[in-house]
Amino acid sequence: MTGPPDPKDLWRDQPTETSPMTLEQIHARGFQDRVKRRNMIEYVACVVVIATFSAYVFVLPDPILKVASVLCALAAAFVALQLHRRGSARPAPAADALAFHRAELVRQNDAMRTAWAWYLTPFVPGLSLFVVGLLLGHPEAPLAWKLVLPGLMLLYGGIWFWNIRRVRRRLETQIAEIDALRRD
Repeated sequence: MTGPPDPKDLWRDQPTETSPMTLEQIHARGFQDRVKRRNMIEYVACVVVIATFSAYVFVLPDPILKVASVLCALAAAFVALQLHRRGSARPAPAADALAFHRAELVRQNDAMRTAWAWYLTPFVPGLSLFVVGLLLGHPEAPLAWKLVLPGLMLLYGGIWFWNIRRVRRRLETQIAEIDALRRD
């Protein structure tokens, strides 16, 4: 005499609507999820920068600071557009997920390689003019104010260095691993 069927067996043996995902599809989807999360953080940061510097246009009295604020807001909008164009996540296709994943790694690596041009450089004119405007408007400013521009340059250099060293190396390692899999 047999008992009722095991619910685990019933669940496992039922027909599925789609075929199970391959390991490559899981990796590609996880990578795309990380890209989406990274981009969402960047988009929110761009909105905050645009809102802040747009408010400065109406609040700050100095015309140099107003122009600098417009430049910074435009730079943030440009960066958001470029991030969407160069680094947005794409849905993984069902066929040849490994080739898609490799192509996306290369695409993200290319975006990081050129980040100095489309992510950092657009802010240089506005932030430089902003600092100059502050210093011209307040010649009695303390030394700390005068160190803002060199400090920003160091911050930018650190961001660029971090992009090159950490992110690109990780992407290049993953690309090499996929290439090694394809050779085998």
